Amino acid sequence: MSALVLIIVGLILGIYFYRRKAPMTVKDWFLGLLIILVCMLIVDGLLHLGAIIEGGKEGMHTGSKS
Repeated sequence: MSALVLIIVGLILGIYFYRRKAPMTVKDWFLGLLIILVCMLIVDGLLHLGAIIEGGKEGMHTGSKS
């Protein structure tokens, strides 16, 4: 799933930068990488949302017993 998100976001950013009139700078490259990284983190968090919630519940119950 992460590879699919990487490909889709990369293609969208590639089309955006290709159609842009201004030349690309190093800042633009890093901005594109940052956008891809943020999208990957969001998708990874959504895919593991059940585990995150379950871990939070276990942590709350464990913390209250001790």
